[in-house]
Amino acid sequence: MKNSKKIVILQHNGGQLCNQLWNFVSIYAYCLEKGYQCQNYSFFEYSKYFNIPIRNRFIKFFYFIPFSFSSHFLPFRVVRKISRIWYSFYVAWTRFFKKNQIIYSGNSFNEVKDFYFLPPTRKSEEKLANLERKEDANIIYFDGWLFRNPEGLSKYRKEVINYFKPKEVYWKSAESFVENLRKNYPHLVGVHIRQRVTGDGKEVIINGTKMYISKEETNLVKKTLENYLKKFKKDPSQACFVICSNRKFDISPLKDLNIVFSGKSQIEDLYILAKTDLIIGCRSTFGSFAAWHGNIPHFTILENGEIKETNLLKI
Repeated sequence: MKNSKKIVILQHNGGQLCNQLWNFVSIYAYCLEKGYQCQNYSFFEYSKYFNIPIRNRFIKFFYFIPFSFSSHFLPFRVVRKISRIWYSFYVAWTRFFKKNQIIYSGNSFNEVKDFYFLPPTRKSEEKLANLERKEDANIIYFDGWLFRNPEGLSKYRKEVINYFKPKEVYWKSAESFVENLRKNYPHLVGVHIRQRVTGDGKEVIINGTKMYISKEETNLVKKTLENYLKKFKKDPSQACFVICSNRKFDISPLKDLNIVFSGKSQIEDLYILAKTDLIIGCRSTFGSFAAWHGNIPHFTILENGEIKETNLLKI
């Protein structure tokens, strides 16, 4: 490291795995650019998937270890809710006593214009630049989930992928799953179906692309996959669609196609999608992160069953 400055990711928007990962990898790339240390105090929900160390003993003892321990006995959603409430006291304390050391990205997302871009994508904004120059500001806290760094992720792609490689049990499982499919199918298409877990089930459309697919929309999925085969002139017998979803999805209406439902954990699904040839699915950080990691195209499903190539990092 060039110096001893430390960047602490203090808080995210309460989102799930890839909402947090996009933020984390972007800030980590910034730290590589500047030669800073990077610590994510708010990553206790998903740290079990990675070998990323947490060096602050206080944070590790009061948040990471209790979350890991409680997860063995209580449902994830329950532990997450309790832990976030408990962690919010530390966030409030930090925001009060360290307010001059906090860089806030905001949590309200509309379009790409709402992102807070970091070096080397853009020069540091005034407050961040001042903290970078201050010798007595050893810690800078990043608060919010909208930090992004597309140029940094391109420049330090190899280092970022290596640092965020999941534990061996997960990547080996994903690798084995995909390798077995490739023995029979030369063309693999990852299909990411995000279904609502809670809420009123209202339709969510952004720029014509669907945010969610309901379990009643299997016909839309079938039409989309058939349209893909026709549009790109793919032999249906040579192509296999690998469906990854956060809930069970009835694939029986898709029996005319070569369909496999992964049925694995979210971290395994993420890297299964990354190892396919392209991804078709909902507009989501999950699909976009898998596509970035695998360096493959990401297409989102439109209301009419067509697809649109999407890059959530484009600026």
